[in-house]
Amino acid sequence: MPSQYGFTFWERVFNPRGNAMASLVTSVGIAVTTVIVCLAIAVPAGLALGRLQLRWRAAIMLVFLLPSAFPNLPVYVNIARVFYELKLAGTVPVVLVHAAHGLVLAVWISAAAFASVDKALEEAAQPGRQRLAPLPHRYAAARRARHHRRRDLRVPRVAG
Repeated sequence: MPSQYGFTFWERVFNPRGNAMASLVTSVGIAVTTVIVCLAIAVPAGLALGRLQLRWRAAIMLVFLLPSAFPNLPVYVNIARVFYELKLAGTVPVVLVHAAHGLVLAVWISAAAFASVDKALEEAAQPGRQRLAPLPHRYAAARRARHHRRRDLRVPRVAG
């Protein structure tokens, strides 16, 4: 148990000799670069895997699951040890290791998202195709349809 409570320990972390801000900037830079690398690979891969009829689609999807087959902590500890020995900490290899782990979800999610988009909707969005009616016309048509449904649902009065 601490002998006192307060922010004195945070002062030690964020003082100029603590070097916490430089570490924070490095971490944010690695995180942003990892997201960019993941998106640059996952969006085209997801589009191809979600839209095209590929012969080896299942095998490719399993390859993207491969990093999840091993426990993360022992793998990352050993990779970190190798990086520190080669003096590569905080550089491109760290981004690649993080991206390999992030690609598992990114590719699977983007493939599912692209596969769920209706082909007719995609064709309608292409330039030169017939567009949907402007909003006021669609609203008026929907209102007329609702009015006709209500009229059909009325209970006829029985004379008597």
